[in-house]
Amino acid sequence: MHGGHRCHYDWHLVRDIKRSLEADARALDPKGMNDFMENGFLLRELGGVFVYDVDTFGRLHSAVVQSVRNRKYLQEYGRYIAMDGTHMVDKYDHVLVLVTVIDCLGLSQPGGIIICPSEDSSIMMKGLEALGVPRGGVLHTDGGPWGPLLAEHFGRDHVLCSNHWLSKVIV
Repeated sequence: MHGGHRCHYDWHLVRDIKRSLEADARALDPKGMNDFMENGFLLRELGGVFVYDVDTFGRLHSAVVQSVRNRKYLQEYGRYIAMDGTHMVDKYDHVLVLVTVIDCLGLSQPGGIIICPSEDSSIMMKGLEALGVPRGGVLHTDGGPWGPLLAEHFGRDHVLCSNHWLSKVIV
């Protein structure tokens, strides 16, 4: 009982908070977040994109990062965008989503990155908006449930990479 009200704490929540606090305590680089934020603010001052959100503990929840060079590539070659996430990139198990464009030589170039706790379509939609993704064209994904939602929102054709297309459509 707390304050006259019954409180029920899920043991998963307690376990996850404990694990998160322990990860903070043994962080290899205690200045790492300060450096990340300082670099993000500098990037923004230089004309790039740095948008972030924090959770109730003041920890990074999501971020969108794009250099001026990345923005130019996205504006020039943004008709074809490929997106894929790399999971567990930090101690909080964030996902790093690379937004890639294919240039006139057929080479992959970064158009920006989105860091998020999961492949959440609402965070990725806000991220693509912040990156300045143009309407129309093609969105190439790995078949995550967010792909069709983003493609529809941005007026793009949605295509799967060949590996995921073979495993999801052919099988």
